[in-house]
Amino acid sequence: MVALLAGLLAIGSSCAAADAPAVSSVVPYGYVKLDAAWDDSRVDSGNYAKWVNAEDVNKNDSQFSMTANETRLGLKVTGPEFGRMKTRAQVEGDFYGGGAENKSNPMLRHAYAEVSWPAWDLAVLGGQTADVIGALNPRVLNYTVFWWAGNLGYRRPQLRVTKGLTIGDNRVEFTAAAVRTISTSAIWFTGDPGADNGSPTGEGRIALTVPTWTKQKATVGVSGHFGQEEWDASKAGNPRYFRSWSGGVDLVLPVLETLSLQGEGWMGENLGAYLGGIGQSFNFSKLKGIRAKGGWVSLNAGPYKFWKVTVGTSVDDPDDDDLSAAADKTLNQAAFASVTYDITPASTVGIEISDWMTSYKELKKNAEAARVQMSLIHRF
Repeated sequence: MVALLAGLLAIGSSCAAADAPAVSSVVPYGYVKLDAAWDDSRVDSGNYAKWVNAEDVNKNDSQFSMTANETRLGLKVTGPEFGRMKTRAQVEGDFYGGGAENKSNPMLRHAYAEVSWPAWDLAVLGGQTADVIGALNPRVLNYTVFWWAGNLGYRRPQLRVTKGLTIGDNRVEFTAAAVRTISTSAIWFTGDPGADNGSPTGEGRIALTVPTWTKQKATVGVSGHFGQEEWDASKAGNPRYFRSWSGGVDLVLPVLETLSLQGEGWMGENLGAYLGGIGQSFNFSKLKGIRAKGGWVSLNAGPYKFWKVTVGTSVDDPDDDDLSAAADKTLNQAAFASVTYDITPASTVGIEISDWMTSYKELKKNAEAARVQMSLIHRF
């Protein structure tokens, strides 16, 4: 990853030397992060929490994890400008791309370019970045930001258009994107059910931002997506089509100057690629997509000088009628409290306590785990 960033900087320098259009700035950024976590029962996967593993055989089996894999490196490129048009680009990665714990592989998070026209409040983006749906993330130390437990949306390649309208003190933002259709499963004779469908998935969001009684503004958004996967039942084709869709709302509501309420709620079908449905997309025995609903809410306090405090809860609830195997997960929920303290303007230490519960289709007792995570972060 370091070599990649150095190479990109070198390319930028060589282009300038060759009388190519000069960029306004290339700024490296990122942070080094150490996470240490103790769970009183096994969670998947340990370095971060997704759900609690079934405890029908091995109950209350504690575990300890420590990793620096969330260490993040990136480049922000701004410019050049052409008249009313501005350009920017961003590349970012971390080290959750697999490999041995002490020999981790880089993973691409963001890689996109954007052209914007501020006078028209219009922007066009192309590349890989976060989904349009699930526009918010809770302020937590857990790397997964409670994906698979109520927080919907991930990152994927896309072509996105955003248009804003200002009406007095209010702003309305419209976002639409064509994204890569990604499938979490492949059966029969289909290599990639998402690509085999022959069309992208559509995502969209409408958001309204209004003034409040504080200096901060409130935002409410409505979003959704619709796509389709093609599964071939034979070498000759004989395709069957399975849809993926979601609808959701998100909210940021300031309560006081340093206190705000945030959250999301959603429902949909075949959401494994969006980290919903506890990662479950299809019931292969019933040949149908798994429906699910969920969301999360958090109360964010701070900063109070050097302190930030966040408390919240999240839940992911697949439809039990769409599940049949004993190992199918019927419910995943968590409650969390996080406290961070800025040792210096660049260095932060934090602790997060969370309580997890995961239910399984044919197991009588729920799997439960208490988790304590400590993090040390240095930003640059």
